[in-house]
Amino acid sequence: MRFISRLLFSILFITTTVSSCIKQEGTNKVTDNTILVEVNGKALYLEEVAESIPKGLSPTDSTLNAEAYIKMWIKDELMYEKASENITDKKKIDELVENYRQNLTIFTYQEQLLKQRLSKEISENELKDYYDKNSQNLDLQTDIIKGLFLKVPLTSTRLEDLKKWYKSTSESAIENIEKYSLENAVIYDLFYNNWVSFDDVLLNIPQVIPDKRIFLKENKQIEVEDSLYVYLLNIKDYKLAGDNAPFEFTKGQIMEILLNQRREDFTKQIEADLYDEALKQGKITFFDK
Repeated sequence: MRFISRLLFSILFITTTVSSCIKQEGTNKVTDNTILVEVNGKALYLEEVAESIPKGLSPTDSTLNAEAYIKMWIKDELMYEKASENITDKKKIDELVENYRQNLTIFTYQEQLLKQRLSKEISENELKDYYDKNSQNLDLQTDIIKGLFLKVPLTSTRLEDLKKWYKSTSESAIENIEKYSLENAVIYDLFYNNWVSFDDVLLNIPQVIPDKRIFLKENKQIEVEDSLYVYLLNIKDYKLAGDNAPFEFTKGQIMEILLNQRREDFTKQIEADLYDEALKQGKITFFDK
């Protein structure tokens, strides 16, 4: 393995990509098609080893990783050879392999057809129609809010003005906040028109809220300070877990539901069409018992 180690160290990780991996060593030209080791006529190539190595490793760690991969490959080949010589039920193995091949081929073909036939996007009207018919079954699993969130340094100028602006949803207040946030805010998130998870917003605020349900019913703002920052949240609207989910918040979920329905319906239609066509062409023969 010493020669392989030197080869890997000098080739695999000096070049930027495997495809450009060419190095002159004496009179032997080394490329990504270079064979590193061979076991019973089966070769392991430089390219295969290079592709197995995680990105970002140092040259030394990369070489160690490559050597471990080569050793494992050799052991696997030797074990496979020994198993092939001594396995007793080869017919069962062949059946399992063929069954797997068949399932994989069917799956790949279906995926190909689905990409071709279901490439059309689901329209807004289809999403809304599904929501109108099924909204009673689309309950929220978490509290959601509309609002505005700011995280600014405690030393920021005009902090008192900001504490007044963030409580207002007027255009002038929002404009002032946007201008201020360009230079001062660490986080500026305006979501007056979008529903977001209350829990996700709270991840940015150093305050524990024991009962979020009661808090949302009784509070419109959160104003918290620590040693470095001020955290300001204005809540324009809210809905609680268990309420019917708003259409805007469920669009992604509905999209997945409709896509899966299309997928299932399309697959069933393909199978039915293939069956009917095979019967017409006499490809299927039934035998009486």
